[in-house]
Amino acid sequence: MKSPTIIGLASIVPGLGLWIVGRRRHAVLAALAVIGTGLVALFSPWETLSTVSCYAAFLIWVLQSYYAVSEARLAAQVASGQVEKARNSEDIEPPPLHLNRFDKLAHKARELIRQQVDPNEFVKVAVPAYSMSFWKGISSHKGYYIGLLQNELVIVETDFLGKPASTRRVLCSGFETAEFRRGLWLDCFVLAIGNEKPMKLKVSRFLRKYSQEIAESLSNSHDI
Repeated sequence: MKSPTIIGLASIVPGLGLWIVGRRRHAVLAALAVIGTGLVALFSPWETLSTVSCYAAFLIWVLQSYYAVSEARLAAQVASGQVEKARNSEDIEPPPLHLNRFDKLAHKARELIRQQVDPNEFVKVAVPAYSMSFWKGISSHKGYYIGLLQNELVIVETDFLGKPASTRRVLCSGFETAEFRRGLWLDCFVLAIGNEKPMKLKVSRFLRKYSQEIAESLSNSHDI
């Protein structure tokens, strides 16, 4: 098992980090994209195209490094038992046509969570969420889905491509910290397990009728 630091260093060579973590098709694509745009930047007779290609090569290089490090971090978490590897969730039932955009997001979240639990378990409600540090910028962005079962919260973290990567289940009474903060545009769940650093999961206020139900279940054991 390679550490995220080692994978990050290996990713200096375009595609190498992804190759090591097992994303070989993406590794080849990343290497070809960086090399291709780099060659265009070097040999293009048009200055504008050369400049754009140079920026594109650098952006792809940064993104493939971030992707590789994210995969290495996930593998380390799964190996340590902190989270479970997510199940495949390709056959998601499409939402009813009469739903508005936000209800469709909640429907998709619920279906995705449903595929991460056992068939006999009922998913009451689910919402998409994300976390991002203002100071660290876009590189700290992580996507999540939060689902409520009978007395458990299921937290699914997505990978760089937006697909389910890891799953964590916690009893509603098992959080050291459980807060729900309402905002003008974004609401926020602040959740901490044991001595871990609290997760701040942001949810659109237009999904509040769903996130509020999750908050009410958590309030059975915590003051929110």
